[in-house]
Amino acid sequence: MSPVRHFLGLATLLLLVSTSVAMAARIDPPSIALGRPTTSLVLARFKDVGPGDRLVFETERTLRSEAAVPALIDIAKPDLIEPPRVGERYVLAYTVVKSDALKRTVANTRGAVFLATPGLEPALWKASAEIEALVTWTIGDEPAAMRAALPRLLALLRSRDPRLQDFAAAELAYRPALLRTLDAGEQRRLRHFVARPGGPSAARARLLLAALQMPAHGRSQTSWDDEATRLLRAHRPADRIHTELVLDAFRFLESRDVAVPSSVVQPWLASAEIALVEAALASLRRHAPDSERDALGRALQRADLPQATRAFLLTYRDRLDQRPPAS
Repeated sequence: MSPVRHFLGLATLLLLVSTSVAMAARIDPPSIALGRPTTSLVLARFKDVGPGDRLVFETERTLRSEAAVPALIDIAKPDLIEPPRVGERYVLAYTVVKSDALKRTVANTRGAVFLATPGLEPALWKASAEIEALVTWTIGDEPAAMRAALPRLLALLRSRDPRLQDFAAAELAYRPALLRTLDAGEQRRLRHFVARPGGPSAARARLLLAALQMPAHGRSQTSWDDEATRLLRAHRPADRIHTELVLDAFRFLESRDVAVPSSVVQPWLASAEIALVEAALASLRRHAPDSERDALGRALQRADLPQATRAFLLTYRDRLDQRPPAS
């Protein structure tokens, strides 16, 4: 993508901030996605890799499915941290339908595919009684039921299994009605999870943005502001593992209209991730416009500045020079 097109992305950053939060309410939490009529939940044994790099499982038991489950499930291979082992038992959630351009539910010409939604990426787990109980867990949308589920979700966030943490974080983040009931103590426990460096970055990022929908109790809102700022301080542009978390920290702070110190923002102008450079520039423009040119100059003087970032910043500086002076 050219630097000019990246520059256009900066103009839409604030729109993306509000949109990313609004979209959260339109994404089903994992337990709802797993309970759809179009989802099949199966305990199966991995057989082998089929043609076209597809995975073949031998059905042992159907946990929940409105459609007939075949004896052999031939399913498109997802991105996996480690490949399934032949003969090992797994729990899998899949569907044979998709939404077309008109949002109609139609048969998927690719056949079975793993359920793909936040918190279930991918929807394939090593079989255990705990996993079976988790994927068949029905919470629903009733306020009392969601509140009753909260202790278990908070306990899952303390798990050592990042898959369980992902599930719990998504279950919380995409339930705005539940988020609006969280008291100061519950929010503090979620902040501790976001702050822990060992947790999955995507799960931490989801809960950070979800905090925008949580009610104010005492210093709870400013505590979230402090945590988002701390995340920007704690990470470095060279650490690309946490890009999503850092970007959502910028989004959170912009949504809250929090002025981040220039010294915290400045290092992110040297990131190889242009989205983070855009976020840093947007923060400077909004809260420290007088330091914007100096920050650009210091970034461009860095010998270790990635080539693509240098090209983007030069284009941005040219546009900045052409801008009429503020009246």
